[in-house]
Amino acid sequence: MDENQRKELQNASYFENYGNTNFSSFMFEQIRNFQLNCRYNKQQEEEEVEEDEDDEEEDVDEEEEDREENTANKSKISNEKKQQLENEFVVQMKENFLSGKDKDHFDYSSVDDNEDYDMSRVSEQDAQDRYFDESD
Repeated sequence: MDENQRKELQNASYFENYGNTNFSSFMFEQIRNFQLNCRYNKQQEEEEVEEDEDDEEEDVDEEEEDREENTANKSKISNEKKQQLENEFVVQMKENFLSGKDKDHFDYSSVDDNEDYDMSRVSEQDAQDRYFDESD
């Protein structure tokens, strides 16, 4: 029963009994309308549950198809393409490391604060050596 049928049934019943103005007729009509509304609401809920179940089944089917398609596509990648992707990955990882974006996996302060890795003193010494070599 759809919304229009339910309203037509309620209206027809109401107009039939409208001439009867006694309280019992009014009460029976209200009870009948309440029962119709309950039945309609229950039917709507059942339809929604069925639609949700159908949607879930479709989603599962689509996910399975996607997995199968991805598996098939993975096996179709050529060795050249794999090598190219690997090279791109390595370059990207090096750039991330050098730009300090790898903080979650590497302690940059252990290198930055270590005087053994500090090249500024060596650079100063080299500059002084060049200066004195040129003046001789």
